[in-house]
Parts: sequence; structure tokens; C-alpha cells
Amino acid sequence: MNSSFSSVFDTGCGCYTDGHAVGSVKRRYCAGDCSHKACRAVGVVADFSEQMLRSLEVTGATTVGLHRSNIVKQAVSILKEKCHIPVIKNHLIRNVKDNGTSAKLYINPTLLLCQSLSLANGVHVMRQTGMRHIFDYETFQIDGVGALRMLLKLVDASGVNVAALQNSRMRKTLPDQLGQLLVNLEEIQQEFGEYPCLREMLDDTKSKSHASCKLNSSQAHVLARCNHMLEAYGSTNLSTSNGTTRCSIG
Repeated sequence: MNSSFSSVFDTGCGCYTDGHAVGSVKRRYCAGDCSHKACRAVGVVADFSEQMLRSLEVTGATTVGLHRSNIVKQAVSILKEKCHIPVIKNHLIRNVKDNGTSAKLYINPTLLLCQSLSLANGVHVMRQTGMRHIFDYETFQIDGVGALRMLLKLVDASGVNVAALQNSRMRKTLPDQLGQLLVNLEEIQQEFGEYPCLREMLDDTKSKSHASCKLNSSQAHVLARCNHMLEAYGSTNLSTSNGTTRCSIG
């Protein structure tokens, strides 16, 4: 890690959250008054590593893993960020109107498979470390308030106005049915033919939790060959026709 958790918290104190109980709790933490149980320091690390987990365990901190169980949909979300098209961003602010355009994606099937295998391996590594508490993204999609209550109970925090989160202006914008977004879904389905676990996630049309995909030795060998492709990709091509923008990736 390039910075300590202390420096992360110091930076966080420079910006208070808006509204309700969460904001007041943060103010108490930054003022050095943490007698209230809900006043807890929380650090978020984007990239999981076993070394980071072990260093946190020494401090006695409660560690919680968060991942998307449908790793194919997560792979699509990661790859499409190269397109830089607002209408297909993962999340937008409520009530913000678009300009009437829509967008479709073409993703190189092998590139999508490689990204999915990489994510599957990452989840496997996380679970192998023995991390006790792991939440998946879909749990929060299905019942955000209920999932957050579970999380707060886990870290022994009380007094947070969970219901206030229902007023959030953030909304998910992309369809759960990938066929509505991908122009080459059938081609991708063929590429995923030897990976039934990933194929099930690709074809999933709802928001639901999935069991982790276990890679066999031959699939792990494919992943090793994928590393160069994941590092090298980056080419995108944009075209617009009849109000629809098409982004081709890889």
C-alpha cells in the first residue's frame, strides 16, 4: 500500500458527508470525540491482497470483503469504462436526463473471458485467505437497507440512520440482461461454452447471488495466457447511427 490507513482517515476528514446521522458521526470522529459506538473509522481498499489482510488482522480491525458474485457482469462493467460514454456509466445521479441517445457494446469474446477468469481467480484467492466476512454486490442490490443493517451489526456499530440511504440520488443504469447491451452476445456465448459456471452468469437476466466459479488446471492455464491480453488491451472504436452509439472494445 502506498499510504497508511491513518493518512486515509486524515484525508477523509477534509470532506464531511451530507445530511443525517452519518455526517454527524464523521464530524465526531474528526473532532477526536469517538465515545459514540457508531463513531468508527472505516478504510476502503479497492484492490484486495492477502498481505493487506494479514496486516489488518494484527491491528484487531474487522475486515469485510465485498465483491460481485456475477463476475461476468463485473467484467463487462470494467471493460466498458474504456468507452467513456456517459449513458453507459455504471451509475448515474437520479433525475439527470440523458440526451436521448442509447449505446451498445461489442466486446472481444476472448477479452471478456480473460477478464472473467481473472476475477474468478481473485474471488478464489479472497476466500482462500480465510476472510470471515464476505458480502456480495447482489445482496445490496436486492435489499440495500437490510444488507447495510447486517454490515453495521457485524462491526458493532449502532445509531446510524440506515433509512436515510433510501434518499440516495445514485441509481444503477445498466440492464441486468446483457443481451440488451451486447451486440455480439451469441458470439460470446460460444466463447464461454467450456465454462458452464461463467456461461450461467452471462445468461442471467436478474440480480441474484451466484456461487463462486472454481477453475480447474486447464482453465488456470488459460488464465496465465490471458495476463498479457488484459495488460495490452485498450483500443476502442466509437460509431453512431440513428441515435445509438456503438463502442467496440478489444
